[in-house]
Amino acid sequence: MVAPVDQTTRQYCTVADVTTRIDVTMLPIVNLEHMIRVATQRIEGYCDRVFTRVPATATPLTYETRTFLGAGSPNLSIDDLLDVDAISLEGVAQTLADIRRMPYGKTPTTWLEWASGANWVRGDEIAISAGWGCSAALPWDIWDACVVLCVRALERATTAYQDASAIPDLGQLVYAKAIPADIKAVLDHYRRLPL
Repeated sequence: MVAPVDQTTRQYCTVADVTTRIDVTMLPIVNLEHMIRVATQRIEGYCDRVFTRVPATATPLTYETRTFLGAGSPNLSIDDLLDVDAISLEGVAQTLADIRRMPYGKTPTTWLEWASGANWVRGDEIAISAGWGCSAALPWDIWDACVVLCVRALERATTAYQDASAIPDLGQLVYAKAIPADIKAVLDHYRRLPL
C-alpha cells in the first residue's frame, strides 16, 4: 500500500531531533522520516500555513507563481508571502511600487492593497511570482511542536495507538487528544484565520 504522505514534502525536524528525546530501542520499529512528515503536515494543516520558504531553493533565489482572483474589495487575500518577484493582472505586469504588502512592515504578507486605494476587480486574475511561506527560517516553537508530536506518536505506538490508556495506581483512564493541549496552544498562536 502506498503511504498517503508525499515522501518528498517538508520535514520540520530530523530523525536525530526525535531520537534525542526518547529511547527508541524499546519501541516498535517505525519509519521516523515518515512520522516526521506526517507531524509536519498535521501542523501545516491545522495552522493553514507553511512555515518555511517555498520554493526552498536559496541560491539562486527561485520563485513560484500562484494565481488569485480579485473579489471586488480593497484587500486581496493571498497565501503567506515572503518576497515578491513579479505581479501581473490579467497578464499585464504591474509596478510593485503601486501595490502595498500588508500587514504593513510585517512578515509574512497576507493580503495586498493598491497604493491608490482602488478595489481589486471581481474576477480579475492576479498572478504573483514570489517566495511563499510564513518565515524564512522555521520558528523554534514549531520545530519543538513537531518533535513533541513525533515523540508522543512513538509513545502511543507502545499502546497499539489506542485512544485510552490506564493508570492502575490511580484507577484512571487517560484519553489521547487529536492535538495535545500544550501543542495546540503553540499552534493556535500561528493559526491563520480568514480576513
